[in-house]
Amino acid sequence: MRANSLLFFFLLLFLFAAAAPEAPAQYKKYPESCPYCKHDPKILEKCGLVGHGPMPYGKGTSDSIKKLLTYATPLFIESKHFRICSTLQEYEIPELQWKNYEAELARLGKTLPGFKPKEKKLDPWLRIHLLAQRCEDRYARFLQIIQLKDEDFYSRTLGKPYRGEGRYLGMKDKFELFLLRNEHEFTDALRDQSGSMTKLTKREHFVTRGALSVFIPCEGDLKPDDQLWAHISHNLGHNFVLGYKYYSYEPPRWFEEGFAHFYEKEVNEDYNSFDSEENALAEMTHAHDWQAEALKIMDKGKAMPIAELMHKKSFNEINKEDHVVCWSKVEFMIKAHPAETAKYMDAIRGRLNDKGFPDGSDLVAIQRNIIKDAFKLSLADFDKEWEKWARKAYGAVRPR
Repeated sequence: MRANSLLFFFLLLFLFAAAAPEAPAQYKKYPESCPYCKHDPKILEKCGLVGHGPMPYGKGTSDSIKKLLTYATPLFIESKHFRICSTLQEYEIPELQWKNYEAELARLGKTLPGFKPKEKKLDPWLRIHLLAQRCEDRYARFLQIIQLKDEDFYSRTLGKPYRGEGRYLGMKDKFELFLLRNEHEFTDALRDQSGSMTKLTKREHFVTRGALSVFIPCEGDLKPDDQLWAHISHNLGHNFVLGYKYYSYEPPRWFEEGFAHFYEKEVNEDYNSFDSEENALAEMTHAHDWQAEALKIMDKGKAMPIAELMHKKSFNEINKEDHVVCWSKVEFMIKAHPAETAKYMDAIRGRLNDKGFPDGSDLVAIQRNIIKDAFKLSLADFDKEWEKWARKAYGAVRPR
């Protein structure tokens, strides 16, 4: 359960293969200071970075994490909107995936001295620099979806529209990632930071600092970088929706999960992550091509209407067909009705009662009204428009 009456969720991974944890003794050691930016303020500024620490982190600081994981030599990086802790090792980009990396590595090479963009082996320092760049891209994408700018977020101010409690989409502090290369490091870090003993990805709200974080065990099917990045993006999707206009109550479950799937598929169409409540298993679909799967679900008449999706209060109520439908309906909203979707997201997050306290009550009615007022659709017509759009958009299903 989430502390302070807020629920924490365990993320269940879509596992294709299991791998045993690696022994820490097998790990190669790397420099403890970045050989590329050399912690030079001018280079860091050019890269859009704050530095490699020390910095506030989790329930303490980067230094306290280093003391906890002395055997792992964690690296840290801080960008404009993120703080990242990583114990990831070197990664060699597979030849068949090189084209997927080429453009972003070329961007990294323009600001990072000594890095050769054609290099296919990414050492731990390059990986954490690349992660910072990628995360900032995802943050910018979220701002595009909600149709706001960085300067539109501020601490609660009398006379200004309520947009949360701070500058980070409404959160008080930056978003965080804990990327631990094996189960041993993951367990040590998570137990210390939250008291949890789960072995699965876990999102955490550090309420005192107003920071949303995610702990990820980067082994098994999360060892390949492309699948790990998809999984990270899924979790960023969750935390961005939760943090938008401050995390004080839960958003509609169907939209939160559908948005996380959408965010994941924007970076990797072939990898899927699923959520469930604590001590429960998610009902996962093993379909690879969700466009084709959405069409099958429609043909079978199993696509749950939005009026019913709105009433789902937990991830456990979302079945395998619902996951695909939630993703597709969110994709429909964002791609076919971007302005209306921004209004929808504004309406469901950061609601206050007449005394100025957060109020997440009656979100079903709020959603029904905003779809009527912004989309100019009844809930039944929303479903009809979605199916018409999806059949046209997914008609030429990509070959597998």
